Amino acid sequence: MDWYICEKTEDEYLNRTAGIKAREDLDVIFKQCGMKMINLVVGEDTRTRAGVISKIMGHIATKKYWEEKLACVHEGDTIYIQFPVRNHTVFLASVLKKLVQKNIRVVLFIHDLEYMRHIKNKSIPFKKKKRMELEEVSVLKNATNIVVHNHQMKKLMREALGIPSEKMIELDIFDYLIGKEGEKIQERGKRKQGYSCIIAGNLDKQKSAYVYELPKDIAFDLYGPNYTGQAGGNICYHGSFPPAELPYELEGNFGLVWDGISVDTCAGVYGEYLKVNNPHKTSLYLASGIPVIIWKEAALAEFVEQERVGITISSLYEIKDIFEKLTEDEYADMLQHAKLISKRLTSGFYTKQAIEKAMK
Repeated sequence: MDWYICEKTEDEYLNRTAGIKAREDLDVIFKQCGMKMINLVVGEDTRTRAGVISKIMGHIATKKYWEEKLACVHEGDTIYIQFPVRNHTVFLASVLKKLVQKNIRVVLFIHDLEYMRHIKNKSIPFKKKKRMELEEVSVLKNATNIVVHNHQMKKLMREALGIPSEKMIELDIFDYLIGKEGEKIQERGKRKQGYSCIIAGNLDKQKSAYVYELPKDIAFDLYGPNYTGQAGGNICYHGSFPPAELPYELEGNFGLVWDGISVDTCAGVYGEYLKVNNPHKTSLYLASGIPVIIWKEAALAEFVEQERVGITISSLYEIKDIFEKLTEDEYADMLQHAKLISKRLTSGFYTKQAIEKAMK
């Protein structure tokens, strides 16, 4: 029997983020693959409790909750878990270890890894890094298989964490389910006179500082929460939309995949993370039938080039010259390939492909 963990939250802010969209899409695809659901209600985050004893008691209670919910899983079964989990406990590694000892296969689907993001960040205190290692690395080492974002993440996890290559399966890119109206989105062409860039995501200055230093000679369409800049001129801010609605709202010719503190290169913790991470916004753009512009050193740059769905750049200042030289035929070719990838993303192709590999 194949099972999957479905963690539900009533947090309204989280329900409007791409992170929840990615998790919900996986839940749908798991169900489509005939798996049985184990529903976990997301409880209190034990890390926010005051006092060491209170924290420990919270972790123990969450551990027991996991064990109760997993009691239906038996020898020979496989369970799929999205990671990091919402029902957090430092004892999760021991829970998974017991499952594997009972000959139950545990497959983790990676969304985000805090430890990997900060692995080169020297400003992170030693105590915090050890906590991240306890919470994440110990869990990874007790899984049967791990579905990682791409070969760059696989390489880093092998070299830095000692995870065996044979345990890891490359996803390639996150799927992005749209629904019955998807074909209408995939059929759109250019929606603006001239070329423009879409930036979708968390526009908080701490997270996306580059958004507040954008070149003045390129048109940008911004979508997402926490924007505090001045719209007008070359910048049009459209507001924030739930992930399921966003594909119907996007206007522009290219989706920009960029992060960090600089427009010259993807710098800082979030910028560096692009070297191993699959940003969900890439899937949003391509599922919407929109070609992308992505940092040359991003892990997904190779995918973009191989599938001919966009352009790779080193600096945002290169975009103007690219737009001026871009022909209608070249853009039409990228549009066509983006539509082909859109059909895969909106049908769960890449997730199902990873599941098939995990079943072997």
